[in-house]
Amino acid sequence: MNDIPGHYKSNCHGYAMGLDLWFVDPDNSTMPTSSWGINESLAFENMMDGTYSSNSADANVISFYGSGGTLMHSIKTDPNTGEVWSKTDHGDIKHYVSIQDYYTLP
Repeated sequence: MNDIPGHYKSNCHGYAMGLDLWFVDPDNSTMPTSSWGINESLAFENMMDGTYSSNSADANVISFYGSGGTLMHSIKTDPNTGEVWSKTDHGDIKHYVSIQDYYTLP
């Protein structure tokens, strides 16, 4: 049995959804997903029940899309406190006190 360290179990999208899964975007030309015959970014949006909207005050997952519609990053947020948690592919989870704090460059 393999015990996979937590920082390898998911990328940002899986982490934001509370799942130990890696989501990939087949619209990203660097990902070899066209031969897989799947569209995980569409599945990700469907998992959000089609209610995704940017700047939603009651969202607990915020996803960012690039100019070409490519799913770029997802974060987890608590709409009650405004806190934000972000994870990069193999990185640690980072905590921010607000979305404004998340947007502030170090």
